[in-house]
Amino acid sequence: MPVNTVAEVHVPADTRRAVAEGGRPADKAKGVRFLRMEHGAAVFQVGSGTYDFTAGSDSH
Repeated sequence: MPVNTVAEVHVPADTRRAVAEGGRPADKAKGVRFLRMEHGAAVFQVGSGTYDFTAGSDSH
């Protein structure tokens, strides 16, 4: 993403705890903020940068 921008990322998941970014819980990753669950997806706000989201079982 370009510098000084934000975006919403929708990751299909049952819970926010099932989502990881860069191998760590997404809501603990730098530049990532959990917003809400919506229509079967965890919604995060992210700042400028590159992200690698994955979703699996709720093990955190």
